[in-house]
Amino acid sequence: MTPAPGFTTKRACPASSGARRECPMPTKLLTLKEIAKILNIPESSLRKYRELFSQFIPGVGKGRSRRYRVEAIEIFKDIRHLREDLQMPWDAVTDRLAEKYPMDALPADSEDTPEAPAPAPAHDLFTEPAASESASVAPPAPEPEPQPMPAPTHRLEPHRDEPPPLQEPLRAMERPAAVPGSAYLKKIAAISEKQMMIVNAMALELMQSVDRIRVEARQEIDKMHRDMLQTMATMQQSFGEMSREEKKLLADIQNRLADVRERVARVEKSGDRAVQLVEVEAQLKTVSRKLEQREKLIQEYKNSFEVLRRENTELRAFKSRHVDSAEERVREVKGLKKTSFIKRVLGQKP
Repeated sequence: MTPAPGFTTKRACPASSGARRECPMPTKLLTLKEIAKILNIPESSLRKYRELFSQFIPGVGKGRSRRYRVEAIEIFKDIRHLREDLQMPWDAVTDRLAEKYPMDALPADSEDTPEAPAPAPAHDLFTEPAASESASVAPPAPEPEPQPMPAPTHRLEPHRDEPPPLQEPLRAMERPAAVPGSAYLKKIAAISEKQMMIVNAMALELMQSVDRIRVEARQEIDKMHRDMLQTMATMQQSFGEMSREEKKLLADIQNRLADVRERVARVEKSGDRAVQLVEVEAQLKTVSRKLEQREKLIQEYKNSFEVLRRENTELRAFKSRHVDSAEERVREVKGLKKTSFIKRVLGQKP
């Protein structure tokens, strides 16, 4: 007899000593549609939860005839809360269910299957009166001893709502339950590890190239620094020589001008002005030559300063072209190493 919904019935449990005791029958088994109405959750969502977490949901039967125990309501409610309210991924939901329901993951539903009762004795109450009646009607006559009849066995058919017993319960208990999505997670982890290896190799190659560029830049900068120091020393030496020569030229010019003044004074006193003018013109030509030499020295100063300015510009351009670009690339690679696998696949910058 099927129990009423929401109630618990009693049945007789077999005992080895022959005594009979009352054992509780399982409560009503629910369908997926009934659980959806109780929890107010779409039935499609419950089907998805059942496919992903079947090892945690206690139930009996297979296919469309599968029914679920009352404990499944709480498990479905927990799955709904972890997935929809807390927004946890499927693997995290699986780990949380494994912690909270470690024993429910085993498909041990065969304990509620009714056991076959012990075989009834060969002679019961219905056969004994017949024997006594025959004894009262006819006197006992010597008859050959009858062959012992096999004891009739009575088997109870299992309840329709209860599942058949498991064929191999021990093997089912020993077999570990497959975690949903484990193969996909392993594939993602392998791809991520491969991408990380590629990024690390790129970073190592770039860092080595940056180190080489830094060494070359340092050597080039040292060479240019030595050249600049040598140029500065040469310029200082030339400046000293030029200053000494300039002093000599100025002194010579002053002497020449003094001579010109004296000759002009003599020309004014004497009457032969033609000879005196020729001498004055010769001295003026000498002074002009000295002034041209001085202008040449000043132009050499200007050229030396222009060479230094050009070398400084080339040094800055070399630094910005090689060293700064290499350091910027290293920073990008370091940021790429810290970026997640999904962002690297989508091409997003850190």
